[in-house]
Amino acid sequence: MIAVCVMTLAMIVLLLLTGTRAHRVTNTQELAGFDYAEGGIVRIEASCFDWFPSQLLTPEDFARGAQGRPQPITRESGQYGTYRLVVDLPAGQVYGLSAYSATYAQRLWVNGVLLSQVGVPGVDAASTTPKTSHYAVFFTATTEPTEIVIQRSEFVHAHGGQLYPQFLGMQASIKAMVDRGALRGAMLSGFMLLAGLFLLGFFFVSRRARFGWFALACLAIMERTLFTDQKLIMVLFPDLGWQASHRIESAGTLSFGLCVLLYLVQMSPRRLPRALTWAGVGFSGLGFGLLLLAPSTVYTKPIPFLQLVYVGLLLWAFVVLARAVWKSEARRNTESWLVLGGAAGLGALVVADVVRYSFTGQYDDLNLTQAGMGVFVFANMLALALGFSRAEWSLAATQQEVAELARREQKRRAFLADVGHEMRTPLTVMSAYAQYTRAQLEEGTADDDTRDNLNTISREAQRLSVLVGAVLSDAAPAADAAAQPPGTEPGRQQDWEGRQQLAVGELFAQVAKLCQPVLSERDNRLEAAAPAGCPPVMVSEDQILQVLVNLCVNANRHTEGSAIRLLARTETAENAAAAANGGKAAAAGDAASDGAVRNAGVVGEAANGREAENAAASGDAGNASDARDMVAICVEDNGDGIRPDLLPYIFERGVSGDGSAGLGLAICRDVVESHGGTITVESAPGEGTRITFTLPAAGPDQSSAARPDQLAAAGHEPPTGATGGPGKPEEPGRPADPAGPNHPDQPEHHEHQEVSA
Repeated sequence: MIAVCVMTLAMIVLLLLTGTRAHRVTNTQELAGFDYAEGGIVRIEASCFDWFPSQLLTPEDFARGAQGRPQPITRESGQYGTYRLVVDLPAGQVYGLSAYSATYAQRLWVNGVLLSQVGVPGVDAASTTPKTSHYAVFFTATTEPTEIVIQRSEFVHAHGGQLYPQFLGMQASIKAMVDRGALRGAMLSGFMLLAGLFLLGFFFVSRRARFGWFALACLAIMERTLFTDQKLIMVLFPDLGWQASHRIESAGTLSFGLCVLLYLVQMSPRRLPRALTWAGVGFSGLGFGLLLLAPSTVYTKPIPFLQLVYVGLLLWAFVVLARAVWKSEARRNTESWLVLGGAAGLGALVVADVVRYSFTGQYDDLNLTQAGMGVFVFANMLALALGFSRAEWSLAATQQEVAELARREQKRRAFLADVGHEMRTPLTVMSAYAQYTRAQLEEGTADDDTRDNLNTISREAQRLSVLVGAVLSDAAPAADAAAQPPGTEPGRQQDWEGRQQLAVGELFAQVAKLCQPVLSERDNRLEAAAPAGCPPVMVSEDQILQVLVNLCVNANRHTEGSAIRLLARTETAENAAAAANGGKAAAAGDAASDGAVRNAGVVGEAANGREAENAAASGDAGNASDARDMVAICVEDNGDGIRPDLLPYIFERGVSGDGSAGLGLAICRDVVESHGGTITVESAPGEGTRITFTLPAAGPDQSSAARPDQLAAAGHEPPTGATGGPGKPEEPGRPADPAGPNHPDQPEHHEHQEVSA
């Protein structure tokens, strides 16, 4: 649309630049002494010629003196006759003579030589062959005065008419004028054809009538241009008859007026009265009926009147629209003013064309009406382009809103799916402990373990309550809550201040206690080994505990009558950085008891620097360049294993080898990566699976964040009187790691604390 606007504007500029200035003369005295040497052109009116009505004379007749006396030229002076002009021109120069021979038959002689014939002049309609064309002839002036003789017959109009103005100048000037006129006509026709086809395409796609009427208006301009002025249609169809040519030309003028009127009505359907539409359609029907049925001597008389009627109707529509736009909110609408401006420009240039033709004689070969049509088309194309731009902006904004809603809905669904999946684990633990406790009560063997079991059920119920609260809060801050890893409070920012220092041995002990009833259902046991000197980790206890429980429950599902092992080791800052950049495939490989080489699928360990990006985004590791020691924790089994084709995708949502939801490992990955760690998997069918993930070790600057019972579990003395974490009842029987991270008698990687379930 914008391209068509630019091309139309360029066409208007070229229309105004391709006109030729001509000096208008109305008598032979003004013609005498005109200087043609500087490229000047004279527009010779019919009043400069001698008129011999009702005689078809030749130069030989004038040489014999058989012409008689010339008569005054009037509009009703006769339907055929001869025009003669004698003018003094400097000898030896080549001159050109050009004119528009619209609807008549004509012969032209210069200095006794027949240079042009359009049709066949005759003394009545039967002996006359009318034709329409544009001509340009060239001749060399001699020492004798130049004689121009024109025979003309006109039996096709309601009135005979008179000779069209003749343009006389040097050969180069006339040829340039003719070439510019042809270029102007071809350019205007081409642009209007392009605009018409472009708008027709919009009409067929959108089915909006305004595009159709505007397209037909552009095509009417193209058709009128081809049949007027330079008569370019004769280049394509040199044998086209006058009757067909003139009827098509007149139909184009009527069509343009009707299409413009209906286009304005469609653009403002509630502002223009119905009477305006019916008047335009009625007068058009009358005009087309005359063109189809009446002879040219009949329809040529009312056609100019119908054209004036259209000018009045368009003026009426313009005034009504201008008032309506000014009184409404549309006065702030640029498109409305462009439409009105285009109509005003068309009217102004039509009036200017009439004034120029009647009074000035300046730029006589330039059809300002065509330029006005170009202005109208340009203004309306620009208005349509702005309208489409506004629609595109609105559509883009709507699409963006829809995409945002879809993104939020996707997050909400993922959040609900994660929470639903995570609810199953505490429910499973609660169910298993409840059944175990009921059995103890029925057998009368209740002891301290029974109280511990009830404490475990209570704690899992509290964690389940947090998950339910997150689901309920999804009704308001769903988008924010969905962005949080499962098991966190909605809206809580996970940073160093929001985490706790926790001994690895304590984590393993809690996991062993939670998983014992679940593992016993498949005759499995949990073997946990926390190495001496292993530093505590800085984590969210609930989240990491959930990760370990998930991994152990998954291993239990694919293992029977065997051991599931929890192992840990320390990675230095240098090794942790290398792993984050794609180094080690398994952080806890040395802790494997069997040392077997497995089919390793390093998933999520160094995928495009994802861990470093997460570390920087979440603040878990402080700064990407702030390398810390890491603790690698491994959960391994000797169960079914994972198929090789699933191994690279095992941490993606929805990927499962046993028909489950495929969310557990994805949740584990999200939690681990939110802590700045990585998670990997090694597995082979029938040989078991090893999943290893890393967590940031607590640095010296975070020691104060540890709970007293955690410090005790790590080998430190709690403050006096501290027996448990704040707000959490002491749980009797919980195993503790007797060795602190700096115990001199227990070197790292050699002595381990064993916790069995």
